[in-house]
Amino acid sequence: MPSQSKSAGSAVSDTGVSPYTDQAWVNPSYITADDSNYASITSNQFDIGKYSQRMFAYNFGFSIPLNATIEGILVEIKRYCGSGSVADDYIYLNSTGVVGNNKSAGASWPGIEQYNSFGGSTDLWGWSNSSPSAVNANNFGVHLACHATSNNSDIYVNHVRIIINYTEEPMVVTGAASLTGQGNVSAQGYAPVIGSSIEIAGQGDLSSGSIKVRQGSVTVDGTGALNGTSNLVKNGFANLEGQSYLSGDGIDIAEGEIQFSGQGDITGTGIHIINVIAYLEGISTLEGFGNQILVGYAQIDGSGNLQATSEMGNLDMTSLWEIQNAIYTILTNDLILMGKITGVFDNVPSGQSYPYVVIGEAKETSVDNFGKQGREATTTLHIWSQATSFEEPLSILDDLNRLLDRANLNLTRFVTIRCGYDSAETIRDPDGIRRHIPAKYKILVEEV
Repeated sequence: MPSQSKSAGSAVSDTGVSPYTDQAWVNPSYITADDSNYASITSNQFDIGKYSQRMFAYNFGFSIPLNATIEGILVEIKRYCGSGSVADDYIYLNSTGVVGNNKSAGASWPGIEQYNSFGGSTDLWGWSNSSPSAVNANNFGVHLACHATSNNSDIYVNHVRIIINYTEEPMVVTGAASLTGQGNVSAQGYAPVIGSSIEIAGQGDLSSGSIKVRQGSVTVDGTGALNGTSNLVKNGFANLEGQSYLSGDGIDIAEGEIQFSGQGDITGTGIHIINVIAYLEGISTLEGFGNQILVGYAQIDGSGNLQATSEMGNLDMTSLWEIQNAIYTILTNDLILMGKITGVFDNVPSGQSYPYVVIGEAKETSVDNFGKQGREATTTLHIWSQATSFEEPLSILDDLNRLLDRANLNLTRFVTIRCGYDSAETIRDPDGIRRHIPAKYKILVEEV
């Protein structure tokens, strides 16, 4: 699931709501970066029964696509209580005004500086009208207020950030798209064409970071190019006549056919042709470091070459090692998670400090996914902590779910069909010191 993480761009101390009128925040604008500057309340009158004013952090600068659906909002506040003691009282989102539910659970502020999390990757705070335009607005933000539970309390806030998880529907064309003359179709993302066709007559280019055509056809007449980092043609066919090429680092053709007449090249680091027929007539070359032709055949007439470091047939493969590597990469590349834990391990080093995550046991079964060989795996991640409550490991669990629930794992020999959070439980270790949360994730993949 895509997400955006932004720091507050502005903050003020707000006296607009009773009883949050007693103690003003000093330098509230200092919460815009994780640095050595702090918003604070250090008045010797911040005593039992006194409230802070509301700190309003806003102007986050989100740019969520307008066709997206907001799935969850996570607020993280880096803070501590330097002396005395305080407890949360008021934590609300703001749009055109206060929205949703109060996320304060009355928790005491930590005595050492750390991030505390509110909400989560699938938590909308009870905000029924959340939308990309609302969170992209400058007035979107979060309110924070607390009350003193002992006399002469001093509190500090270093940084406020918000992570928004969302899903985005791609552009879909359901009719026929035709470009005549010198025409180009390009995009940073991809535009699927479903149940239709694209025709380019004349000198035309169809290019993007990722090109997908399903259940239709692509026809290029004349000098034409279909190129991109990843080109995918499924359940259809691609005809290229004249001096034409299909190129990219990853090319997949499934359940269709490719025909090249004249001088044609298919080149790339990884080329897969599945359940298809590849015809190359004339002086033609199919080359690359990893070429696969599965359940089909390749016919090359004339002076042609089929070259590869490895040519493979249909293999019965386990998915577990690829899934473990993909999960490890996702977790260790996330700055928010890695700011909370000391590492992600398969084998924990002796003396490793807490908290950390262990990629543990996994189970795999073979399934038939609509006629294709698939694997259903259950992988368990173990969260280990020595905190005095379950707040810390549960915050880490929120991050695991944010990263893995509905994730698209980057696999080589498989395609992710589904990846989802299954279950978790909280366990107090018999030693009375450690807290343990095993979290299970179910992953369905099918072979490429």
